[in-house]
Amino acid sequence: MKTGVALSGCDIGGISAYHILRRLEGNGLDIAMVSACGMPALGALCHAASLPEDTYDALANDFLHDLQGEDIDTAVANFAEKVNLNRIDGLRPLAICTANLADGKAVAFTNAFM
Repeated sequence: MKTGVALSGCDIGGISAYHILRRLEGNGLDIAMVSACGMPALGALCHAASLPEDTYDALANDFLHDLQGEDIDTAVANFAEKVNLNRIDGLRPLAICTANLADGKAVAFTNAFM
């Protein structure tokens, strides 16, 4: 049976979403689609790109470092660019809908319509 996983949350703890998805699959859950909003969208993006765990951990550390010197929009853009450079072909299905409440910017994205 295939299952869809929806992730939501906020603040920096949401970056652990990648590891949660990996553990779910490691326990035999066949994930057909991931939907995410807020900070978990970063982990979901890496999961969809099939990044190895060590690559994800390095990107997450870079993101946290970028947050110290950049605004969140720039840090997220840098993160997404690095994911794109490291991704494995054949993205897994992903849907993201998130907003930055501070400036009102919103993102809606999917790489697959089912």
